[in-house]
Amino acid sequence: KMKGGVLWWIVGLFFVLLVVQRCGATEELVQRLHADTNKTCEQWLNESPIDCLHGTEVACISGGCNWVPNYPGAWCQVPVPKRCFPTSFEKLSNYVSTEVEHLKSHQSSLAYISILVFATQVALIVWSEFYHARLTRVEAPLPLAPHKKTDSDDIPPPNVIETIVFPANASSGKRKNKKRSNSNNASSNSKSSSSTSQFSSMFTISSNPSFFFLDLVNFVALFLISFGIHLWRLDYPSMLTWDECHFGYFVSKYNAREYLFDIHPPLAKMTFALLGQILGHDPGPNSVYPFKGQMNVPYHNINQYYHLRLIASFFGSLVPPVLYLAARHVLSCSPSTAIVTGSLVVYDTLLLMESRGILTDSQLIFWNAIAIYCMLGLLWKNTDSNIWLVATGFTMGCAFSVKFTALATLGLCGIESCFGFFIVKKPLSFARCLIAGGIGIAVFLFWWWCHFAVLIYNHSEVEWQDSYFQSSLIGNRFHGTLSPPNFFKKTYQLVTTMIRVNAETLEPHYWTTRWHEWILGTARLSSARGVVDEGRWEMIMMMNPFVTLFTTGSILLGVGLILFWTRIRFMGSRFLGVSNSERERRAVGLMLFLVAGWALNLLPYTGVERSTFVYHYLPGLLYAQLMVGVLMDCGFMWQGFGKARVVMRIAATSVTVGLLVLGWWFFAPFVYALPLSDEQKDNRTFFLFKHGIA
Repeated sequence: KMKGGVLWWIVGLFFVLLVVQRCGATEELVQRLHADTNKTCEQWLNESPIDCLHGTEVACISGGCNWVPNYPGAWCQVPVPKRCFPTSFEKLSNYVSTEVEHLKSHQSSLAYISILVFATQVALIVWSEFYHARLTRVEAPLPLAPHKKTDSDDIPPPNVIETIVFPANASSGKRKNKKRSNSNNASSNSKSSSSTSQFSSMFTISSNPSFFFLDLVNFVALFLISFGIHLWRLDYPSMLTWDECHFGYFVSKYNAREYLFDIHPPLAKMTFALLGQILGHDPGPNSVYPFKGQMNVPYHNINQYYHLRLIASFFGSLVPPVLYLAARHVLSCSPSTAIVTGSLVVYDTLLLMESRGILTDSQLIFWNAIAIYCMLGLLWKNTDSNIWLVATGFTMGCAFSVKFTALATLGLCGIESCFGFFIVKKPLSFARCLIAGGIGIAVFLFWWWCHFAVLIYNHSEVEWQDSYFQSSLIGNRFHGTLSPPNFFKKTYQLVTTMIRVNAETLEPHYWTTRWHEWILGTARLSSARGVVDEGRWEMIMMMNPFVTLFTTGSILLGVGLILFWTRIRFMGSRFLGVSNSERERRAVGLMLFLVAGWALNLLPYTGVERSTFVYHYLPGLLYAQLMVGVLMDCGFMWQGFGKARVVMRIAATSVTVGLLVLGWWFFAPFVYALPLSDEQKDNRTFFLFKHGIA
């Protein structure tokens, strides 16, 4: 037995020597590793890495070490023990302590604002749901309160999807059912008789004044919250950021009435010029904006930029309540889910950044949002309404007069109006389509007429146009010698030149991002940076990660539900509560409509050669934000929730708003130019995949 034991010891020693030889280890390495077993984690993390004494990558990795190719130079290092890496709880504790330790005065103010807006919105959600429940006689039971069964308990609560599919005043959605009871007939007759005015039905949820009061409160509250977080530190930084140099220059040209050339239509720039004059905008020395093409240059005084930023912030603050109306009024969502729909815009740091600068995208998104609202009112709610028809044509024309990127929404409206692929049971007549399109074109031409009426003096930028076009400007060398072209010819020539110049702008840009980065939320754009006594700051255009999570997730879920319902339709049987009924077809049609709007806005950027930026995603994002509200509302229509539906909806929407506020607060320093310590920047770099921060 003794000999056998010795034999096994010899075999074991031979095996150890074989492993040591295979890994390329030496006696020196063994001694060094043995000496380092008593090192503390602080020494492991702070001292220089230990050489693992392997000369090749294969030998290094097989020996359990880390191969670092550029240290500089390749180097095999002894790995830090796992016990020295912080746990998830320790990481969270370190993060909280870092934020608290480096909390500056402005950052503490931001924390108080975050708590205030979150508490306000939760209170708004709770009040709205219980007020709405009382109006619709769906009382939420109080905990431990006795409940007596009544005849109303056998009546299922109002189904939002059924309200969406069969709106009371929609002529295209009227149901004919001979088996209705007399009470139901009386109820429906009273509803139809209450909608005597097309104009009043456009701006109210119901003829009941209590419903109007509910939605008026929510509309005003969303606007005030949004406008408040727009106004905070709006005067800082007092320097040019991103494209403020261009649009500030354009405003000064309108004030001087000198010709200018831009690749975008004139409505937003004229709005800046007109409202700026009313508010007291000062263009600068000699009434000329002197900063064209420059960035990070200080302004001369606050009146040179603050009023123009205020105008942009005003339009950006109107988008959340408009989207609330689209979800609540047209799609008949519950108050809380409609508030979530608006909150997705309120706390979207991308639109917030665009709306706080002298930029035209806030006006573009405003007109897009109100155009979507009117389009849904016409196509989904009441196709016979002349008010909806005129409003749709007007708002579409205004959106297209800000930027040509509104064309996707115009195209979707035209396709659905003429063919009825998604939500319209019967397409609009050719005459009504022609009227809506004619109104849009007339609005578009009207703003160009205003543009030419204001800009009457010559400028060197007119060299883009031919001599006949130039002859219409006072002070041009062709003025008075040639007969200027008429209005329609000038408009056509200028628009075609704009499109051509835009298509030829192919220079690469450092902050160029692609469409798939927008969807994933990894795209960003640095608009300004600087240094103050408290540290370095940087303004970054990027999406709130929770907005990305909810919107992209809703699009994917919507596509999945569409495919699932399509399979059920061909199976011809009821499965998991889904049937091939009119109600499900209408609901799926709405989801398909929103997915189509989102996709059509992305489609032009998938193959474009010119530089594209993250803010190009904003028009399509509106459809995804509406999808979140629709899916959230549909999720609470399951009959199994019973009377707990109201309480569960309050809880879910409050948590959703809380996450949105959290994401806004976390990245607010990049919106409001707040200085950050190196540790605070490191806490946020996980979400900044493209490039580093200042």
